[in-house]
Amino acid sequence: MLTPSDKNHLRIIISSLFLLILFVDVSAQTHQCGFNHYMDQRYEQDPSLLEMRSAYEDEIQAIINSRSSFVSKTIPVVVHIIYNDSYSNISNAQVNSALTAINEDFNADNSDYNNVVSGFSSIKSDVGISFALASIDPDGNPTTGITRTESDFTDYADENVKSLVIWDTDMYLNVWVVDNIESGAGAYAYYPGTAPAGAEGIVCRHSQFGTMGTSSSYNFASTTMTHEIGHYLYLAHTWGDSNDPGLDENCGEPGDWVPDTPETKGTPYGCNTNQYTCGSLDNVQNYMDYSDCANMFSNGQSHRMHAALHSSLGGRVNLWQHDNLVATGIIDDSEPIDDSDCIEEEIIVQINTGSYANEISWIIVDSNDEYVTGGGGEYSNYSTYYSNVCLPTGSYTFQSIDWWGDGWNNGGSFSIRDCDNSIILNNTSIEGSGENDGFVVSECIDIIFGCTNPIASNYNSEASDDDGSCIILGCTDTEANNYNTLANQDDNSCIYYGCQDASAMNFDSQANEDDGSCEYVILPSFFNYELTGSNHTIVCPENMEFLLFDGPISNFDVIGVFYQNDLGEDQCAG
Repeated sequence: MLTPSDKNHLRIIISSLFLLILFVDVSAQTHQCGFNHYMDQRYEQDPSLLEMRSAYEDEIQAIINSRSSFVSKTIPVVVHIIYNDSYSNISNAQVNSALTAINEDFNADNSDYNNVVSGFSSIKSDVGISFALASIDPDGNPTTGITRTESDFTDYADENVKSLVIWDTDMYLNVWVVDNIESGAGAYAYYPGTAPAGAEGIVCRHSQFGTMGTSSSYNFASTTMTHEIGHYLYLAHTWGDSNDPGLDENCGEPGDWVPDTPETKGTPYGCNTNQYTCGSLDNVQNYMDYSDCANMFSNGQSHRMHAALHSSLGGRVNLWQHDNLVATGIIDDSEPIDDSDCIEEEIIVQINTGSYANEISWIIVDSNDEYVTGGGGEYSNYSTYYSNVCLPTGSYTFQSIDWWGDGWNNGGSFSIRDCDNSIILNNTSIEGSGENDGFVVSECIDIIFGCTNPIASNYNSEASDDDGSCIILGCTDTEANNYNTLANQDDNSCIYYGCQDASAMNFDSQANEDDGSCEYVILPSFFNYELTGSNHTIVCPENMEFLLFDGPISNFDVIGVFYQNDLGEDQCAG
């Protein structure tokens, strides 16, 4: 018979046993990464991949050393669900939960990001790489970014599932979600450019894909895809190139090729944040370890992943290019830019390509280092391309990119013009992996055509550019007394001063305003006459001289013809 004390001890034993069973059960549901297993197979099949990796490492280091920072990037994703029953045919919601978790991990939005221990808080990184389900498939048709293929390959998946369905790996990150992986791994990926037959991508069990459905929010499961994308973007495990954490030989060079992650033997499970294995504190919370509390990438790992996305190996460089984001539906560029719709400031980017034009691309980022727009990746040699971009006023950086690292060859250049068609940025000698050039977008005054002359009758106070339409009314007759030298349209206002009295000797028929200048003939009182308005002609011999009382005849003298009537009186005859 059990005493109360025995019962208490039994309860403690049972409770401990339950916790142990629970831990074993959770651990049994998760499977470690198969990356090194599959990479070792590839090196055995093709030893030249080791030489290629050595050259690739040099390229990655050159890219990292040529840049002080990297811009944020977005990668299109397609998820291929391989299933043979309702359990393995996971829901869209579970797929979306996986994308959410990945994006949180790569953008420092994970809820445990601030739980990084103080020893590594200074190197934890907001990587700035986002992942989005494609909305356009390789044929240009709408898609959810999720495909479903029924096949028993899901029970023993490896490269076989890639033969069922694959989208262009230069355009999409392909993810195959399966029920079981033949090697027993939870997921696996390859370094860039090493996948068999170029079938780049990630194979992952659905039980470690996402945070709901057949998966869980348990850290090891929910961060599996984050870990594998790290491999896909050229990250090793924190302890180096083996699939076995905890080995003594894991200490030492070259490790994971990342300068700010300490040497470590690795963590096969658990979360001992005070672990020292190679003479320094281990970064057990790193996503590239096997711990149960992964919550960070380091700055060095971030730079390495971005560098992989600037290399052509494995098609990584094309994934985040503007044209590819448009082609995969991540960016909606279906409507051409209409000047009338641009409520901000419009600039024109001109790209002139030389040789090897497919190597070059460009992006514009704002003052917060946020991506605005870009292009390239599919340019033709010796061609010119134009892009109209609407931007708020402010400071921007134009990043020219050459993934080969030898500059924009043989005449490659770019220029940016503002709304006045003035060049605000120009570079005709782009070297190495590319350059960063700053420019400022200033407020552009809208051009309003109209009459800008304030004395014109149709003056437009809002006009900024004169269109020659000004109308200045006034007298345009140079003979008029009020002739206006500025007038270009007669308004019938011309004034002609003069004598308007027709009986005056100086009557002016053109005058329309009397100026009081009329002159009249003054006749002697004995000139009894009536003005008839008729003219008389007096014919005089050529040698006859007419004299008045005081001299010869002159202008305005009056000559009269008189005769005497029967009474002997003088009469005026005219």
